[in-house]
Amino acid sequence: MKAHTQPQAVTRHRGFGDVPRGIPVFAVQQGVPAVDALEYALCMLSAASSQVRAGAEAARDVDDETCKWATYYLLESVEALLSASISGMREEVQ
Repeated sequence: MKAHTQPQAVTRHRGFGDVPRGIPVFAVQQGVPAVDALEYALCMLSAASSQVRAGAEAARDVDDETCKWATYYLLESVEALLSASISGMREEVQ
Protein backbone atom coordinates (compact mmCIF):
# COMPACT_ATOMS: atom_id res chain seq x y z
CA MET A 1 0.00 0.00 0.00
CA LYS A 2 1.45 3.36 -1.06
CA ALA A 3 1.23 6.31 1.28
CA HIS A 4 -0.74 9.18 -0.20
CA THR A 5 1.45 12.25 -0.65
CA GLN A 6 0.09 15.66 -1.42
CA PRO A 7 1.71 17.58 -4.24
CA GLN A 8 4.07 20.26 -3.01
CA ALA A 9 3.21 23.89 -3.72
CA VAL A 10 5.89 25.62 -5.77
CA THR A 11 6.56 29.14 -6.99
CA ARG A 12 5.70 30.46 -10.41
CA HIS A 13 8.09 32.68 -12.37
CA ARG A 14 7.80 36.36 -11.41
CA GLY A 15 10.10 39.04 -12.80
CA PHE A 16 10.82 42.24 -10.86
CA GLY A 17 13.27 45.11 -10.75
CA ASP A 18 12.29 46.56 -14.13
CA VAL A 19 14.79 48.77 -15.94
CA PRO A 20 13.49 51.84 -17.79
CA ARG A 21 12.42 49.74 -20.80
CA GLY A 22 10.21 47.60 -18.56
CA ILE A 23 12.46 44.54 -18.66
CA PRO A 24 12.78 42.73 -15.32
CA VAL A 25 16.38 42.39 -14.16
CA PHE A 26 15.59 39.85 -11.43
CA ALA A 27 13.13 36.99 -11.13
CA VAL A 28 11.74 34.44 -8.72
CA GLN A 29 12.37 31.09 -10.38
CA GLN A 30 9.54 28.68 -11.11
CA GLY A 31 9.50 25.41 -9.21
CA VAL A 32 10.98 26.48 -5.86
CA PRO A 33 9.10 24.79 -3.00
CA ALA A 34 6.75 27.47 -1.64
CA VAL A 35 7.75 26.78 1.95
CA ASP A 36 11.40 27.44 1.08
CA ALA A 37 10.52 30.63 -0.80
CA LEU A 38 8.40 31.85 2.10
CA GLU A 39 11.19 31.10 4.57
CA TYR A 40 13.63 33.05 2.40
CA ALA A 41 11.10 35.88 2.15
CA LEU A 42 10.89 35.99 5.93
CA CYS A 43 14.68 36.36 6.16
CA MET A 44 14.56 39.19 3.62
CA LEU A 45 11.70 40.85 5.48
CA SER A 46 13.75 40.73 8.66
CA ALA A 47 16.66 42.39 6.84
CA ALA A 48 14.29 45.04 5.46
CA SER A 49 12.98 45.71 8.94
CA SER A 50 16.53 46.24 10.17
CA GLN A 51 17.17 48.65 7.30
CA VAL A 52 14.00 50.61 8.04
CA ARG A 53 15.07 50.96 11.65
CA ALA A 54 18.57 52.05 10.67
CA GLY A 55 17.12 54.55 8.22
CA ALA A 56 14.75 55.93 10.82
CA GLU A 57 17.55 56.34 13.32
CA ALA A 58 19.80 57.99 10.73
CA ALA A 59 17.00 60.32 9.62
CA ARG A 60 17.20 62.11 12.96
CA ASP A 61 20.56 63.53 11.89
CA VAL A 62 20.88 63.01 8.11
CA ASP A 63 18.51 61.96 5.32
CA ASP A 64 20.17 58.66 4.40
CA GLU A 65 18.85 57.96 0.91
CA THR A 66 20.91 54.77 0.58
CA CYS A 67 19.04 53.11 3.46
CA LYS A 68 15.72 54.08 1.92
CA TRP A 69 16.59 52.55 -1.45
CA ALA A 70 17.99 49.39 0.15
CA THR A 71 14.73 49.00 2.05
CA TYR A 72 12.70 49.50 -1.11
CA TYR A 73 14.62 46.81 -3.03
CA LEU A 74 14.41 44.30 -0.18
CA LEU A 75 10.66 44.84 0.15
CA GLU A 76 10.22 44.54 -3.62
CA SER A 77 12.02 41.18 -3.52
CA VAL A 78 9.85 39.95 -0.65
CA GLU A 79 6.73 40.99 -2.52
CA ALA A 80 7.81 39.01 -5.60
CA LEU A 81 8.63 35.92 -3.52
CA LEU A 82 5.30 36.03 -1.72
CA SER A 83 3.36 36.68 -4.91
CA ALA A 84 5.05 33.79 -6.71
CA SER A 85 4.49 31.44 -3.77
CA ILE A 86 0.86 32.34 -3.35
CA SER A 87 0.21 31.98 -7.08
CA GLY A 88 1.77 28.54 -6.99
CA MET A 89 -0.35 27.51 -4.01
CA ARG A 90 -3.54 28.79 -5.60
CA GLU A 91 -2.82 27.04 -8.89
CA GLU A 92 -2.17 23.78 -7.04
CA VAL A 93 -5.59 23.93 -5.37
CA GLN A 94 -7.47 24.46 -8.65
